[in-house]
Amino acid sequence: MNRKGLSDVITTVLIILVALVAVAIIGTLIINNLNKSSARIDTSTACQGVSTEVKPLKCTATNGVVSIQRGTDASGAVLSGFKLIYTTTAGASTPSDSTGTLAAYETKDFTPASYTSTGVASVKIAPVVKTTDGKTAACDVIPIAVDCA
Repeated sequence: MNRKGLSDVITTVLIILVALVAVAIIGTLIINNLNKSSARIDTSTACQGVSTEVKPLKCTATNGVVSIQRGTDASGAVLSGFKLIYTTTAGASTPSDSTGTLAAYETKDFTPASYTSTGVASVKIAPVVKTTDGKTAACDVIPIAVDCA
């Protein structure tokens, strides 16, 4: 007897292997998307309520120091600094990082990591918080702008 082609056993094994590879690929894609979504949820949860707790009070044009006040600590967020966004008279924005904690009902000066005083008109702030996994994340910019004098 001269049979050509694959036996039923080999065909079944190949179909099972192809199915396992497909399941592994789809599973990897789903897990990666869930991890990314989890990180975004963690950041938004950590930032929730912070924008109503902090506000910029004044800005010194010569050195860029910004006084920031924190009200309540209702959100429970751990602040690890601020992103200071300076706007020039021409409308250009320049961000600079500033580290430091700010407790409830505290007012503190924050110094930018880099600053150019040429034409700076105002500043806005974005709180930087620690997430539950220990990473830092910048929250949305608080819409209150303070003139630099």
